[in-house]
Amino acid sequence: MSRSALHLALAWAALLQLSCQREGSVQAPPISVQFRDVAETMGLRFDHFSGFSGEYFYVETFGSGAAFIDFDSDGYLDVYLVNGASLADTTPEPRPRNQLFRNESARSFQDVTTLSGAGHGGYGMGCSVADVEGDGDGDLFVTNFGPDVF
Repeated sequence: MSRSALHLALAWAALLQLSCQREGSVQAPPISVQFRDVAETMGLRFDHFSGFSGEYFYVETFGSGAAFIDFDSDGYLDVYLVNGASLADTTPEPRPRNQLFRNESARSFQDVTTLSGAGHGGYGMGCSVADVEGDGDGDLFVTNFGPDVF
């Protein structure tokens, strides 16, 4: 390597190192963000029942699930919430069930579980939405500890 090429390489290295050094970063002031629980105000009234027995059975250590699905094809995403159950015969009455809430034009939600027939009462583990039938509508699949529901 010639002497001028070496000087050029060293100059580039020095320039690169100088450009990477910081003089001191300016800290942005912290942003104050506050969240407010508006679920019940919007009509999302749901009590999750885990069925927890205190024995720490494997299925009791998982939460359940939730899905967004436009079940009535009105262009607004509705909310489906999966509930648990008890492994023993200690499930409270009325028995916990999954719930479907219709989105009322982004203003509120209405519980349409009974109307839709979506209130399965199994030991819910999760759910998923996909267009399984290929008809353009979302299809809901609920996984349970026990038989799954489509």
